[in-house]
Amino acid sequence: MIDLPVRFPSQEDVVIQEVARFRRLTPARRVQAIRDLIAAGVYMARISPRTEFLHKYISEQETFARHTIRDFLTRHAGG
Repeated sequence: MIDLPVRFPSQEDVVIQEVARFRRLTPARRVQAIRDLIAAGVYMARISPRTEFLHKYISEQETFARHTIRDFLTRHAGG
């Protein structure tokens, strides 16, 4: 049996590494990375057996976001 010094990174270490990798990208590559991530999410939602649930959930989250932004602006935009 081989005794290897195996160390798995913590979730925090992984996030720190990913953030550093993302920050090294050019602005154009950052935008492309975000677009790729969104496209992957859309594809996964499209092929999911729970597509109807996902569409409803996304719609609810968009409504929630609109209300949250509206409330924030009402409180802080002086209007």
